[in-house]
Amino acid sequence: MIKTGISKLTFKPSDIRKDIERESQRFITAVMRDVREVAVEVTPVDTGQARRGWRNTPQGVLNNVEHITPLEDGWSRQAPTGIGRPVIKEINRRYRKGKYE
Repeated sequence: MIKTGISKLTFKPSDIRKDIERESQRFITAVMRDVREVAVEVTPVDTGQARRGWRNTPQGVLNNVEHITPLEDGWSRQAPTGIGRPVIKEINRRYRKGKYE
């Protein structure tokens, strides 16, 4: 929640900017944590290597396992629509339900 701004007759744009940056970072962190969580849940399992490959990094949620691209392309019968679409669908569902407010 943004807490600063106009109070009495004082308007401090720098305080508002700091609040917006802090809240934006909180939002991004929460969403990226959930993206990783959902990606792990929807990643098909054979040996478990692809599930264990998910990492949160400063660049985003990444998986460097060699066979992640074929899995995303629907190679597995366990995840015929890949991984990205179900993740996005679930994150959108959580957003609509108000999780990130």
